Amino acid sequence: MKLKSLFFGMLVMAAAVACNQDEPVVTPKLDVSGTSVSLAAASAEGSFTVTSNQKWTASADAAWLGLNPASGDASDKAVTVKVTAEDNTSTEARTATVTVKAGSLTKTVSVSQAGAASQEPDPEPDPEPDPEPDPEPDPIVMPEIPAGLVAVTLWEGSKDVTWSDGMQDLAYGGYDWSPRKVGEYLKVQINPIDPSAPWQIRALYANSDYEWTPFPSLPDSYYQPTDGIVVIELTEEILTNLKSPNYGLIFHGENVTITKVELYREEVDNGGESATVDNIFVNSGFEDGTTGWQGWWSGYTQSTDEGVNGGTAMLLTLKECTQMYEAQLAQDVAALEPGVYAYEFYAKSEAAPHIMQVYGQELESGTYQGIYGANHEVTAEWTLYTGEIEYTGEPAGITRIGIQFGKADAADAKVWIDNFQFGPKK
Repeated sequence: MKLKSLFFGMLVMAAAVACNQDEPVVTPKLDVSGTSVSLAAASAEGSFTVTSNQKWTASADAAWLGLNPASGDASDKAVTVKVTAEDNTSTEARTATVTVKAGSLTKTVSVSQAGAASQEPDPEPDPEPDPEPDPEPDPIVMPEIPAGLVAVTLWEGSKDVTWSDGMQDLAYGGYDWSPRKVGEYLKVQINPIDPSAPWQIRALYANSDYEWTPFPSLPDSYYQPTDGIVVIELTEEILTNLKSPNYGLIFHGENVTITKVELYREEVDNGGESATVDNIFVNSGFEDGTTGWQGWWSGYTQSTDEGVNGGTAMLLTLKECTQMYEAQLAQDVAALEPGVYAYEFYAKSEAAPHIMQVYGQELESGTYQGIYGANHEVTAEWTLYTGEIEYTGEPAGITRIGIQFGKADAADAKVWIDNFQFGPKK
């Protein structure tokens, strides 16, 4: 009887430990660029890209079709799959289907290959005079960025882009376009790889069929832009395409390197510098969407809304929770040194009062030990909440700081947060 009691107690303890693990639930994702690939009859080659947070495989239903690679690991970077076909000696075109699988998700790509040309020789063409050279294209006039807008770097580095791969960094959710407003501007800095050869740059978006499509309001391509600069004004039409589900922006080019992509927007006074907090957070006012932020997404969904001073705030719509830690919004930071830390944030709640609590957490041990601030009862009006946390150095390795706000029986309740700052007390 004692052994049974001991065994039962161990089971209870194990279950309790397991329940305290707040590891996030990963939503399966599989994105395949394009739904079709067209190949020539001879020396046939094409490609498509695969992005998935799970291991994936690709297979073809025809022996004449080859895929490389035919599988990949989970990654947030797109993998280019090369499609090759044996020469089609028949005059009839042929088709095949490529199936991409990642866990329970499946997508297909239709592949068509043209038939070989007739064996009868073509008649000799009549001699024609040399054609007139194509006129030089008219220079494209770039929009002027109004004075007073501030620049935020979205991407910086050096990336050679081609029509086959493109710049994937701003595609398929790589950037959150939801906070962007009409009247803002993108500035793209580019350089030719070989200045003596033709070079051009093009901006496209992914339509509902995941096909890269030119923006109707933009020139078909930007050919040798003046001074290597492309400026795109974010109009209502452009933002509608970028903000739709699963849509993304991509830059394609020929003989070109992208060096920087900047966003120009109005500067918003979102609470300003705190008198008591030496802030260590990035994007505290959520003016750049979710950049820098992460969370325990199983407890809520996120979007952006108008902020406390007319800027951008994070809107969090809760799911059904039983514990506060089931809904968290946080940033990973350098390990805290012992000392007194201060925080402040603006918040409001649709179903007031709603408890919100600032916390720090260590991640390395897997036990998620932490330090915690006071419980704040958030009201239905924008209010500034402040507090302090004294950190003695235990537990060691506090590298995640955030706020938790899960609430039982609060499904579909909405809470807003803005200008969330944290750091050593001044």
